[in-house]
Amino acid sequence: MIDGEIRRVVEELENTKLFRPRYVELTSFMPLNDEEVDKLEEWEIDETVTLEERELQIKEFQEQREEFLPIVAVDVSSIRIGETERGIVAAYRAALVICGEDFKVEKLGPYALHLTEENKLAIYNHFRNLLGLDKVDEDKVPRLSKLVDRIRNAIERMLQRAAAKTIRNGIVLWDGSLIGGTVDTPMKVVLENIATAHSNGNSVVGISKRSWLKTTSGKKLIDLLEGVYKPCYIDVHKLI
Repeated sequence: MIDGEIRRVVEELENTKLFRPRYVELTSFMPLNDEEVDKLEEWEIDETVTLEERELQIKEFQEQREEFLPIVAVDVSSIRIGETERGIVAAYRAALVICGEDFKVEKLGPYALHLTEENKLAIYNHFRNLLGLDKVDEDKVPRLSKLVDRIRNAIERMLQRAAAKTIRNGIVLWDGSLIGGTVDTPMKVVLENIATAHSNGNSVVGISKRSWLKTTSGKKLIDLLEGVYKPCYIDVHKLI
C-alpha cells in the first residue's frame, strides 16, 4: 500500500526542458543520504537538552541468554539528483528488515519525485494525509530544499507504523531519536507510532549516531563515553 501511495505523486519530467544534474567531483565523497545535510541545523535546535549536573554512572551490558526476540528495523534515505527550470528532482529509497523466525529484507524504491512550486502543496498535503494530519495552506509548506527531507521523513514515519504491525512481542528499531513535536514530526505522529508498536507488545528503541544532550557544564553526553570500548550505557532518564 505504501509503495502505491508514494508512486501516486511521482511526476514524469515530460514538461521539463532543462535538467541540471547535481555536480559531484570524482575525488569527493558522494553522500548516499542528504538527511544529515538538510537537517543538521534543525537537529541541533530540536534535540538540544541540558542535563542536571550529577555524577553519571557507566553501566556495562550483561550478556543474558533468554528467549529469542523478533526485531524489525526501518530506514529511508533521500538525495537530490539535480534541478530543472521548474524545481528539484529528488530520489528516495527505503528498506524494512525483519529478523524473526526468518530473516527478510523488503526494499521500496527508488522513487524519483519532481518537486516544483506548482505541485509542492499537493504533494506535501498528500503525505500529511497519509500520516493522519490536517491539510495546510501554501504558506505552511516548506521551501523546496527543505521539502525533500520532509517527504523522506513522512515515508519513514509511515514505514515505522507499518513495521510495528509485522512482529509481536519484539523490538522495533527507529533510525534517530524518539523526540516528537519537532519541525518535521508532530508529537501526534510519534505517539501514534509508539502506540501501534505497544499494541502489538513491542518495545520501541531509537538509535542516533549524534546527540545534543549535554550537561550544565556544557559537556556533550556522548563525549562521556569517549575512550570506553565495551558495550555499555548511561541512564540519564532522571536527569532530563
